[in-house]
Amino acid sequence: MHIYNSHIGQMGLHLPEKLLVDNFAGGGGASMGIEMAFGRPVDIAVNHDPEAISMHTANHPDTKHYCESVWDVDPVKACNGKPVAFGWFSPDCKHFSKAKGGTPVAKNIRGLAWIAPKWASLVEMDMFTLENVEEFKGWGPLTSEGKPCPNRKGETFDGFIKALSTGLKPNHPSWKEAVVALGIQYKIKEKLKLFKGLGYQVEHNLLKACDFGAPTTRKRFFLIARKDGYAIQWPKATHGAPDSLGVKSGKQKPWLTAADCIDWSIPCKSIFNRKKPLADKTMARIARGIKKFVIDNPKPFIVRIGQTGFGGDGMQYPLDKPLTTITTKQEH
Repeated sequence: MHIYNSHIGQMGLHLPEKLLVDNFAGGGGASMGIEMAFGRPVDIAVNHDPEAISMHTANHPDTKHYCESVWDVDPVKACNGKPVAFGWFSPDCKHFSKAKGGTPVAKNIRGLAWIAPKWASLVEMDMFTLENVEEFKGWGPLTSEGKPCPNRKGETFDGFIKALSTGLKPNHPSWKEAVVALGIQYKIKEKLKLFKGLGYQVEHNLLKACDFGAPTTRKRFFLIARKDGYAIQWPKATHGAPDSLGVKSGKQKPWLTAADCIDWSIPCKSIFNRKKPLADKTMARIARGIKKFVIDNPKPFIVRIGQTGFGGDGMQYPLDKPLTTITTKQEH
């Protein structure tokens, strides 16, 4: 495990003998952000996937890695008596995302966020952040068909916030789910902590990546919980729409655009240097299309080629605006 000296990070947390924990650690992007903020590597990273842990280990060799389910890691043993300065939680989001459609959801995955209060109830943790899709605010129970119940939207989310802050009472609809998920059905001490509340100041917000210098409109839900006496501070947008007051006044920079994502110098395949030329009629259709949609079109655009079944005919994006969510798979 990484050994470190006393340090006060940019987020205002006193760090002597306190740990930094990255649950649901992937390749290490979140851990890199944490390291940039605190000036030192994360101490503990957890992921059940061997490939993810392998990549994270390569990127963060000073971190202690757990290649197992987040539920199987004992926070008390992992921390070895040390408190946590900051914890990062980014549970699987696909069971909240609207892109999932009508497919039944897995209750055990949809309830992964309960791992945050589990850590908070078993070890001292000054502050933590949870990230997910914006639909996370609608977290509620499932129907008998395994789909989110529309009439109880946000019910579980309400219980989740209460458990972290003022207290989750046994008569709350999400009480049973909480104690089962946390595995503390028979531990009176932990139940009492949930009942009284873990005492965190909790705030949540929706942030767009393009407002902070990334060329994508990716919007995500962020929850910040802290109990160290410091106020929660949200970042101020550094970028905005070119015609916005902030940009015009010089207080913000204009959004980076889809065009900024592309290295135009990289050669690509062309229909004009094929070994076997296209048929004349095919070339004529292409020519008409180029004239109509490129030459005579005052606004260039990018066409999405991945997951097109979800968007119908609305999968064209202006070149002068940020792209939608950029994934590791080339989809535009």
